[in-house]
Formats: sequence, C-alpha cells, structure tokens
Amino acid sequence: MDTFSFDAMQCICGYFNSDIVFPGMSQSPKRIVDEYEIEIYPEDCGITYLGDQPIPIHRGMILFAMPGTERYSELPIKNYYLKVPEQNSPITDLLKSMPTWFDSASVDFYASCINQMLSAIIKGDMWLKSAGMLQLLSYLQKEKEQIQSIGTASPKEITVVNDAIRYMKENLSKKCTLEEIAGFVHLSPFYFHSIFRKIKKTTPQKYLTEIRIEKASELLITTDMEIASIADQCGFSSQAYFTDVFRTHTNMTPRMYRIKMMKKYIR
Repeated sequence: MDTFSFDAMQCICGYFNSDIVFPGMSQSPKRIVDEYEIEIYPEDCGITYLGDQPIPIHRGMILFAMPGTERYSELPIKNYYLKVPEQNSPITDLLKSMPTWFDSASVDFYASCINQMLSAIIKGDMWLKSAGMLQLLSYLQKEKEQIQSIGTASPKEITVVNDAIRYMKENLSKKCTLEEIAGFVHLSPFYFHSIFRKIKKTTPQKYLTEIRIEKASELLITTDMEIASIADQCGFSSQAYFTDVFRTHTNMTPRMYRIKMMKKYIR
C-alpha cells in the first residue's frame, strides 16, 4: 500500500468575504499565486480571472489555481478556501491533475471540511485539522474520477445533474419522484432521465436509493436510532421495505449490519 505524509498545519484554510476585506472596491488587487489554491463557492457572485481567462462564479463551483498563475476578481466574492504548499506528494499530484474548475453537488460537504479545519486551528488540534483535510481531498479524488467518466457531457448537463443530486440529498426523507426532481431542474422527466443516465451511468431512482442506503449505513453505525426511525429519515416507506432494499445492497439486514460493525470493537 502506498503511504505518504504531509504537514496539515502548513496548509492555510478559511472563509473569505470581499465585502469585509475590500469594502467599496469593485476589483481585487492582482496577485501571483504561490501555492495550490482550492476555492469552494457556496453562492453565485462575481467573476474571477486566472491569467486572462474570465470565470463567472456560481454556487457549487470548485476552482483550482496553480502556483505562478496571475489572479484577480471582480467583486463581490465569497468562498471557502484551502491553500496547499508545493511539495512532491500524492496531494499535489492530485491538485495538478484537476481541471481549472468543475461543478459539484457536494459544496456543503467541502464547506463542512473547511469549517472542521478552522475549528481545529482554534483548538490547536493537528489531528482534527488533518482529518478535515483528508476528507476533503478524498472526496476530490472521487469527483475527479467521476469527471473523467463523464465524457462528452456539456457544462449545462453537468449542472443539471449536480442540482438534481443536491435536491435529492436535501430532501432525502421525502418520496422524491422522478417528476419532482425533473421539475426542480425545469426539465421534462424523459429528458432529465436521459441526461442523468448519460452522466451518472445509472437512473435517478437507483442513484437516490444508493444515497439513501449510504445515509442509512452511516446512521446505523454512528447513532442509537431505532431502525424504523432510520428508515423514515432516509425516505423508505416502511421498515420492512427498508430492510428488503438494504439486504439487496449489502447482503445483510440493517440489524445484522449494525451488529457486525459494532463487533469490530471486540476483535
């Protein structure tokens, strides 16, 4: 197994609001990037420039800037950011291989990782900061693999699918029919279904089920919630139906899964 080390305390992270840092200004000062920069945008805002390339900023955008790049932005902008020093490691190899920007349905997850790192800095907790950074980088790696598998999808199609996934995650306890999800992204069910399948290589309903199983698995091993309550919170119509679906995906009932994971404690 490959191993690597990094000093998370050398990495800089935070939340940026140009209204506070550059009040009354319409453009930020030009600067040369001296580290690898990752920026997560939780809302639509201004335009940022990488060299001469203008990039309109919108919610869900993850942007990467390489060392040596000239940067400035038309204000206002707000973002979460992570700056990683240049070093020879799998981390910088990953950042070098990322596109200039991509749309993500998991911008809130990335923001939570940055917030965890900020909390760790306040507490002086290196381990907590490292954990937050590794979670963020691990998810970036997964998204990179998804981007590579997308192929010929247009930016608009990718945005539609990411918006739909965000809607699914925010409404996990609800029924979330194909018609409802398609309506949220302002497309016909048939056209939305074809776009989603083109990009994710599965149907919207199968993807929604995978999200539900993933969340249910998390709740089973991190909480004492009753299985019926987990089924309800994850959008399953009954405990019996939840058990059948969970068994299909894991070859275990929810109760068996919970016990198996807890038994690892006494190994």
